[in-house]
Amino acid sequence: MTVLRALLRRARGTDPVLAAYDAGRSTPHRPGICNAPFTNLYFSAAGKVGPCWNQLDDLGERWSPHHSIRDIWTGGPFSALREALADQRFPGPCGRCLHDIESGVAPLAAIYDREPEIIEWPTSLELELSNLCNFECVMCTGELSSKIRRNREHLPPLDVPYDDSFVDQVAELIPTLQQVRFSGGEPLLHPIMHKICDRIIELRPDLRIDVSTNGSTLNDRVRRLLERATVQINISFESLRPERYEAIRIGSDHARLLANIETFRELVKPNGGLVTINTNPMRETWSEMADIVRFCDERDLHLSFNTVIKPAEMSLQTLPADELEAIHATIAAERFDDEASSAAPWNHAQWANFLEQVRTWLDDARGRPVPVGVRARS
Repeated sequence: MTVLRALLRRARGTDPVLAAYDAGRSTPHRPGICNAPFTNLYFSAAGKVGPCWNQLDDLGERWSPHHSIRDIWTGGPFSALREALADQRFPGPCGRCLHDIESGVAPLAAIYDREPEIIEWPTSLELELSNLCNFECVMCTGELSSKIRRNREHLPPLDVPYDDSFVDQVAELIPTLQQVRFSGGEPLLHPIMHKICDRIIELRPDLRIDVSTNGSTLNDRVRRLLERATVQINISFESLRPERYEAIRIGSDHARLLANIETFRELVKPNGGLVTINTNPMRETWSEMADIVRFCDERDLHLSFNTVIKPAEMSLQTLPADELEAIHATIAAERFDDEASSAAPWNHAQWANFLEQVRTWLDDARGRPVPVGVRARS
């Protein structure tokens, strides 16, 4: 299907729910119901490539020195996915976004609706370039933590394919990039991240670098990066209780994290950088989520909520209906002060979406039994 044909189909309103979602999107650039395969490349530590993390396995693409970024971007799998989304079809894992749209919850696709025009090359990169990590978080896996892979999974080191030729290929895209995001493992420990950042500083010092981090690494190399570039530091943090936080993020130090948050803020501020908090609502942490909102409001920190699906025994999604109903009632009763800080309105909008996500899971749970093997707990 051509993009024109898809636009005509949407204009006829054959699916009112999708038509309403499409009309309310925050971007004027809409070649498909999801813009990810038109704008973004997501690279996993094992070399898998997709338009988002949700499509890493199904798409079947892998980067190697012999299968370049250009080959992947212009190849058949990406082209087929673009065609499907232009026709408002949701192949494979894209069905998760369709489910969210139909449930009234903001889908993963929404984060790829951006203002910059769509060009022939990707304008956004999400880079998990190594699983090197100094933590063993209970909700993580060896694909994103070298310590888990060695100590918990008892597997050999992950075969990570990225080399200097990958850095050169990324550098070719830097002049037209709008966003670069590093995650996976602990990116501030990854030598290849620093190599790419050096090229960004050389070629596009105006380009903001986003780094998702556990907040523990603040050495001289990191300080030099923050002094030379515009960096948004996204710190993963889900408990104000030291013993709970350190039990979830094995190898962490709660007091050190709180001190590092303030130091990161001081370091990024001169170059227009930002520190934000990413939090993980799980069975063990959901009761603290409102306090995390207030923590961020008080410190003028922007907040976002991750969606924890795996492991199933830690996810809210797999709880039975009666427990989800109680959780939903508790969090729906929370109230916040919109005037607390400039970040507060943003944080409260993220809270509202989290509340809607729990409501959707509750609706689903009312129509299904508790999954076999999942231990429900408060």
